[in-house]
Amino acid sequence: MRSNVVLFGLLVLAPSCTPSGAPRDTASTASSSASSAPAAPSSGKSRLAELRPVHPAAKRAICPLTIEPGVGIGGIEIGYTMRDLEALGLPIDQEPRSAVVTVGVVKASLLQGKVVDVWIDDVRQVDDCISMGGKAIGRTAPYDEFHARASKCVAEAPREGGSFERCEGGGLFLGRGMGTFLQIRVRPKGDDLTLDNLAVALEDDGSPLALEPKVRAKLLETCLDRRELAGYWHADKPGVVDRHKSREDDEVA
Repeated sequence: MRSNVVLFGLLVLAPSCTPSGAPRDTASTASSSASSAPAAPSSGKSRLAELRPVHPAAKRAICPLTIEPGVGIGGIEIGYTMRDLEALGLPIDQEPRSAVVTVGVVKASLLQGKVVDVWIDDVRQVDDCISMGGKAIGRTAPYDEFHARASKCVAEAPREGGSFERCEGGGLFLGRGMGTFLQIRVRPKGDDLTLDNLAVALEDDGSPLALEPKVRAKLLETCLDRRELAGYWHADKPGVVDRHKSREDDEVA
């Protein structure tokens, strides 16, 4: 572990090394290096850019509320734009200053103009026309019956007020809380997609994140200030200070 930390420090500092024993201002050196480094090109498109609905939008009724993992609920599909949602001919209510819209009885969240999350807040409160796994299922059916229609379910991180299971490779989430409450969400499939990282994961295009020089300098300083590197500071050389020892002396004083 110690050798790995040292290697990291050497790799970062290599472009801006000064002669042995010379005083060094770590923060200013890192800032200079960061400001002169060219920005890395993007490595490709994000998953959000390539997200497409399975079916074209067309007029429809609220029922049936067909749940299709990774596709949509009741005809509201992942990848639809606001224009597509309007083409469905269903009542639309958009929350003020929010990316969440209600289309009929189904809610949808848009990211950069595309639907990425579709859900029914509580299936117990909608019309009894739900279909899941290719078959009709009553809105008052027990949770276990809905769960049996899904596959590859794993528990999501605990959260206040309820719990969720991630199913169908991330394309379906089943949430339950107090009483008979049951929420069903449909999202794009992806083994790395969880309930909490959707937006970040979909927008990631693989390109490195550009850091401000001050931020990069602070990160480098924090790394080099770790106690694991203390043995490599050569505190006996002119201009080099054992910062941990100085702090300990200050605490004793």
